[in-house]
Amino acid sequence: MASNGGNVIDHNEALVNNDKGGGIYSEKVLSEVLNTVCLIKTSTQCGTGFIGHLPLDGKDTVVLVTVNHVINKMDTALESDFTFQYCEEGQGVVVKGADLLAGCDRVHKACPPVMFDGSLGLDYFIAKINTDYLDSLTDGAGKPLGIKPIDLTDTVDVSEGHVVSVIQHPKGQPRSISYFTVTRVIGSLLFYQCDTEGGSSGSPVFKVVDNVLKIVAVHRGERSAKEGFSGVNIGSRVSSILNHIKTKDLGHMPTPQDVKLLEELKLKKPFTRTDIQDRDKLFQELWRFLQKIESKWIKFADQLGIDKRKIDNIKADGFSGADNEVSCREMLSKWMESTLRAERKWSTIKKAAKELKLNNLVKLLEETGVNDDDEPEMKDLQTLVIPEITDYWYDFGMKLKVRTNKLNTIKINYDGGGGNKECMRSVVDHWLRSTPGASWDHVISALKEMEEIRLAEEITDYMSHHVN
Repeated sequence: MASNGGNVIDHNEALVNNDKGGGIYSEKVLSEVLNTVCLIKTSTQCGTGFIGHLPLDGKDTVVLVTVNHVINKMDTALESDFTFQYCEEGQGVVVKGADLLAGCDRVHKACPPVMFDGSLGLDYFIAKINTDYLDSLTDGAGKPLGIKPIDLTDTVDVSEGHVVSVIQHPKGQPRSISYFTVTRVIGSLLFYQCDTEGGSSGSPVFKVVDNVLKIVAVHRGERSAKEGFSGVNIGSRVSSILNHIKTKDLGHMPTPQDVKLLEELKLKKPFTRTDIQDRDKLFQELWRFLQKIESKWIKFADQLGIDKRKIDNIKADGFSGADNEVSCREMLSKWMESTLRAERKWSTIKKAAKELKLNNLVKLLEETGVNDDDEPEMKDLQTLVIPEITDYWYDFGMKLKVRTNKLNTIKINYDGGGGNKECMRSVVDHWLRSTPGASWDHVISALKEMEEIRLAEEITDYMSHHVN
């Protein structure tokens, strides 16, 4: 022991991670950063955002920062709610987007998660905010929030093995912090093992340098990454975002060759004996995902290696007839998945309807007032389009330029009807009973072979947080 100005010093302590982004920082430094983070609620989802400042058009500008897959245009930002200091249920200061962004001339910068050519984008949305309004915000006791914007230009390099932390609102819940190590840095993306959940996208990612939190990335999750990056979380590096704003250069984005570098991070989790014995619980876990593709049960069974004779028996027992509505949904789903963003618009739907003389659909879309340049959402297609094209789904798919082989596959294999649900249930039950070593990885591999990449990523995300 030694003494320093009356303070006892224990020489057995050590700063193990001080040079790797860990170390010690004051509560004051942390509180200043925490105050900038907010919960975002759009009309369709939750996310996380924060307040920062950076040079825009030659002026230092205070901005809202989040990811593009939470807010992708100014109209969404203006219609969203932003909750600051939400650290316990019932607390927090709710701010309307129309107030936060008032008088800012809709100044914003953005980049999508995936570019027109299918390559990865930086996935960010940055919008100028009203600083007078921000400074006027108070808590329930009338005390100023005192939000101090994060300097986005004050960023630092990060390397494999460094410790980073994510300040987030997982699942729209009170503010939380997770921290863990960086597993890889590939060009403009940062890969790390901090825990996150749905709603964490848009969170700031920090590294500690000289007892100060330095921002290094904007968390974007797993879903916007290409196949092969499962098992880790991903952020777009702030330095790359700043460079993109200035030069439109995305920097180096991961390629298929880079996937090999992360192969060891993939998750393969076999079902245990206890899992198989608790079949009902395991079935419910699987069904929450597989019900989304119940109409594709034959293809799924084939990918799992189930004998054709068994498939025929399942079909005879459970099939209840074809359903054009299911074929419609599958056709539109293929169109959404395989069409470039420039063509994935309501205007394309309208054009197809006019060419097929589906006057009721044309009239309905005009009366509804959908924006020609907007990308349709499946829920809107389900409500507005599918009821009008059930008897013409194949021709409609041709007009949308869905590949003929895809349409023929839908016609042959994607039979609808209530029996599909029972058939898929039978497939899963038979597979669990008859397959030694059945695993989540088998399910994911089958889905990838079916080109159900989004669903495979959903299951991978679920595994990383819920499957031990």
